[in-house]
Amino acid sequence: MSINKIERPESEKELFIYRFPLLNNLIEMGSTLKVGADEAAVLVKNGKVYDVFPKGEHILNTKTMPLLTKGLDLKKNHGFSCDVYFVSLYAYQNLKWAMINSVVVRDNTFGSVAIKASGNFSFKVFNVSLFMTNMFGKITEFNDEDITSYLRNMIVNGIIDTLTNTRLTALDFYTNYPKFTLQNYREIVNRFNDHGLLLNKMEVEDVVIPEETEKLLKAKILEHANLSMDDIVNGKVQPGALVNQSNGLPVNHPVNAGTLMTSEMKKMFNMVQDLTITCIHCGANIAKNFKYCPQCGKENRESIKECPKCHNVVAFKAKFCPDCGTELFDKDKVIICGNCGRIIKEHEKFCPDCGKPV
Repeated sequence: MSINKIERPESEKELFIYRFPLLNNLIEMGSTLKVGADEAAVLVKNGKVYDVFPKGEHILNTKTMPLLTKGLDLKKNHGFSCDVYFVSLYAYQNLKWAMINSVVVRDNTFGSVAIKASGNFSFKVFNVSLFMTNMFGKITEFNDEDITSYLRNMIVNGIIDTLTNTRLTALDFYTNYPKFTLQNYREIVNRFNDHGLLLNKMEVEDVVIPEETEKLLKAKILEHANLSMDDIVNGKVQPGALVNQSNGLPVNHPVNAGTLMTSEMKKMFNMVQDLTITCIHCGANIAKNFKYCPQCGKENRESIKECPKCHNVVAFKAKFCPDCGTELFDKDKVIICGNCGRIIKEHEKFCPDCGKPV
């Protein structure tokens, strides 16, 4: 049996990619291919993209299918087999993305910082052939869930690479992300372009850092402004001491809901030299370069570690991962750099952070 008319049914118009069901039937030479508005049709054989058709009605023959005709040496008046995909050219708006697990990022201010981020993005296909070529082998099924999941992973990996490959620190990202535009995410934009996709919008809506790091951050900001947390809570902030530059109101004003201004955070990062971390034994804030805590007298180590199974960031003293239940290493049995406190892998002869011999 052969097929002489190919089009996407109205019931399937919402799908990003629709594969026409040939059911092992041949396509007749001279068949009609109808392509609707805001979509394109693609002929594919054995995972290779051949001819692409825009909106309109097309007669499938050797003239309208030059790539497939040349590639498969099709004969006139004979049926042929290939896959036909309809690809939507709509601009997909406000799709959500999120980091499932925290990512540990090195930071000039606080050393290692575990962050999670989430947001939204909008995109559309601008090069159907390039997009389909890149998708084959990357996803198992051409359904909306698999495709958007793949794109979300591209965004998450792009953010991680942006933080890794540039001078943008984790806390710079944390304090400035509301002001970022697509220009700040060139790594992600380029990845989408390489897939034949135009990234119309990419926004970070929320960035989460560990509670202890956030508390220390806020404490340093208040210290820089010569304020206390009670001053913020009780509304005793002196006029102009800590002002939201976007509306000119103090941070304790109801309009600002007690938030701390990004510009003040940035000033703090640039000015504070005696950086501190939290003692893993008593919780005191101590200078980062202190080997022993002046409060409890115990030797200080790194305050977090990573689960080897799910890579979740957990407290250094934790014995089991709270996410997957994996038993974690005993802090008294691991090799730790005596100079900077970094955990050393068994095969390493020198500390990867400070370079001191183990």
